[in-house]
Amino acid sequence: MKSFVRIVLFCAVFPVLVLTAGAAIILPAAPDGGKQIVSNEVASVLQHDPQFLGNASADSPAISDPHRFYYVDPKDIISGSWLARAQPGSWRYLLSRGTEIVGEATLIDTPNAGLRAGGVSSTHFASKTRIALQKIQDSGRLQNQDYELRYLVIAPLHFVAVWLHSETDDVIIPLPPTWNRMKDYQSCTENEVTQLLRPDARRLQEFTADETDGRDPVATISVLNAFDRLDPSPTAATTLDSDSDRSRGISVGIGLLIF
Repeated sequence: MKSFVRIVLFCAVFPVLVLTAGAAIILPAAPDGGKQIVSNEVASVLQHDPQFLGNASADSPAISDPHRFYYVDPKDIISGSWLARAQPGSWRYLLSRGTEIVGEATLIDTPNAGLRAGGVSSTHFASKTRIALQKIQDSGRLQNQDYELRYLVIAPLHFVAVWLHSETDDVIIPLPPTWNRMKDYQSCTENEVTQLLRPDARRLQEFTADETDGRDPVATISVLNAFDRLDPSPTAATTLDSDSDRSRGISVGIGLLIF
C-alpha cells in the first residue's frame, strides 16, 4: 500500500493551506535520508553565499517534506491522455523562512546511483506553488477526496504547473508565466491543457527530430532556471504571443535540454 502524509502537518512550510471540507492535499512518503542530503546541500550553498536565498540570516531555512517532479513527453500532448504516461522523477523540497517561501531544493533518485543532491534554487516557482495551493483552496474546486501534490514539468514547452491527483480527478494549475496560452493559476482539466498546449507540441515536433522528452532531471532544472529568469510580467508575456516568437522560445528550451 502506498504511504502518504497529510500536508496539513507541515503548516510551517504551507502556512496558507488547511483542509477543505472533506478534502486534503497529501504528500507521498519521503525517501529515507533524503532530507538530510538536502539539508547538507542547503548548508553548503549558504556557507558560500549567505544571501543566496535573499536573506543573510544565520538561521537555515525550514525544509518541507517533498513532493515529486512529474515529466511529460511533449509527443504525448499531441496524442492526448498524457497524464497517465507522466513519469515521476526528482523530489522537490520547498524552503521557507517564517511564512515566506524562499526557494527549493531537489533530490535526484536514480536506481544505480541512489540519492544525490540536485541543487538549490531561489526560483520564483517555489513561492508560486504556494499561491496556486491558496487559490485552489479558495476556489472550492476540490472534491470530497484526498489529492496528492505533484509538480508537473514539460520543460521543452515551457510549461510548469501544480498537479493535484486523486483516483478519480486531476486538477492542473499552471504557474506563470504562461505566455497567454492560459490564465495564470486557473484550474484546468487534462483535456483543457491538451487543447492549449497541442499547437506548441506540434511546433516543437517540427523543430527537432531528436527524441528529446524533457525527462532528464539535470537538464530539466537547467531549463527551469533559464525559464524562471524570464520576465513574468503581463507585458513581457506578449513577446511570445505570435507563432514565430513562441517557437523561438521553445527552441531555447530544446537547446538547453540538448546541451
